[in-house]
Amino acid sequence: MKIKIKKYSLYSVNLAFASILLCTVARASITPAFKENIDNKINALFPTAHVGLAIKNLETNQIIYANQSDKFFTPASTLKLFTSYAALTYLKQNYTFDTTLKFDPKKITAQGILNSDVVLTFSGDPSFTDHTLTDLLTHLSNQGIHKINGKIIVENRGFILPYESPGATWDTWSYYPPVSSIIVNENTALVKITPGATLNSPSSARLAHYNDSTDLPPVTLTHSIKTVSAEEAEQSCSLEVAVSKNNAITLFGCWPINKLNSTLTISLVSPEKALEKKIFALLKKQNIQHKDQFIYFTNEHTVKLNPGLETIATISSAPLHELIKPLLEDSNNLYADSVHKKLGEKYFGVGSYAYGVKAQQTILGKLAIPMALNQQFDGSGASRYNLVSPNQLLTLLSQLYEDNYAYEMIINALPVAGVSGTLKNRFKINNTTICQNKIWAKTGTLKNISGLAGYLNVDSGKQYAFALMIQGEGLQMKKIKAKEDELLAEIFAQLQYKMQRSFFLGAAFSSGDPALISSG
Repeated sequence: MKIKIKKYSLYSVNLAFASILLCTVARASITPAFKENIDNKINALFPTAHVGLAIKNLETNQIIYANQSDKFFTPASTLKLFTSYAALTYLKQNYTFDTTLKFDPKKITAQGILNSDVVLTFSGDPSFTDHTLTDLLTHLSNQGIHKINGKIIVENRGFILPYESPGATWDTWSYYPPVSSIIVNENTALVKITPGATLNSPSSARLAHYNDSTDLPPVTLTHSIKTVSAEEAEQSCSLEVAVSKNNAITLFGCWPINKLNSTLTISLVSPEKALEKKIFALLKKQNIQHKDQFIYFTNEHTVKLNPGLETIATISSAPLHELIKPLLEDSNNLYADSVHKKLGEKYFGVGSYAYGVKAQQTILGKLAIPMALNQQFDGSGASRYNLVSPNQLLTLLSQLYEDNYAYEMIINALPVAGVSGTLKNRFKINNTTICQNKIWAKTGTLKNISGLAGYLNVDSGKQYAFALMIQGEGLQMKKIKAKEDELLAEIFAQLQYKMQRSFFLGAAFSSGDPALISSG
């Protein structure tokens, strides 16, 4: 058994089935009624949706259940499993994204004037923040520099246009930042929204600090938001987001009265303009003047670098195996597509979505994971053009299970039922988490689309891989997730016990996931 389970106390569910314990130490084998029970459960839970499901016993290497498993579905963020595996295989676990500062220290005068260009080279580090930018630019004042007479040049050559995922819809894009080589604070601005005290009253909105930043984002914010009921916000009047080329954010529409003190992450349109404002604000704090008050970006201008430039400082990201954690556990789109574009850059010399796809297909193809028949347009799953089958996900999970090198890193980064990430508040009946610490899986979420793919362990020591994909379900997402949890809990119970009928008859599942937006 690969996954070592920490034993938790047994949970009874409610009076309707108090005699049945969930996810406990009973031993079970697959019964002849297994397929019929799961078929019936799918039909009962999702009568109008398309459902693909494949389950494999990893000890016997046998597929024990399949329903539309060879059909294509939109994978949403389950696609991040392919991106993570390909990156760890090719870039290796200790790969880092490096950001550098260059200038010619021999051209600093006794008066602290630098007669040299200053070059910042960005490489697409998704974890780069205001704090790390400050650390980098502090090396100017540390050298006694008070004025820069040369150009300030930002090299942004690693990742090419488009910066947004092909096929990402406008409503997803509001939460989906541009993936250029220039990334600071995930190329986003944080906005806090507070509903009004009564229906139809104005809701308020203000800019918020990003994690370790002491400064507000360099954007403008205007808003006109009406406070409405949760039902109206879900069905007829949602929040609308518009961001201009100058990163001016406009919020309008409606906000639910029951959603208190929420923080939205809004994507910026121009990372370059935001960075330019940040750099000059930091230079001003360090009392460093610049003759031009203008920054040259190498994706916009042909800039010839002067000879004699030296690398003064390099800031490296955490190693790849640590970056995989927010990529999978938190389902971070920017991390996924930055890694995806880096694969294209390192494998083929072109940091684009298209070459990232080509690199993934080549790398995973060598691992006997066939990718030629699927449709892939990004590494995050934000694109609605992506198409993957449950069988392809199951093949990846099976191959990963045999790969001790990558398996350990990915299993430690996956969300865990009732414990972490996008599964922390899932699998609940009457506010009690079931199957806690026994399901490790990547979630996937887009409008009317949901998925879950990963591993589950039963107490007999058997481990299974599964891929569940749901498409065309028109319910609220939290209700879709609750039904998804009920189906997985049913499967768990069927594998755990010798069941002859449906286990969770009439159980009141609740999702518990407060956001469920983007492709998480």
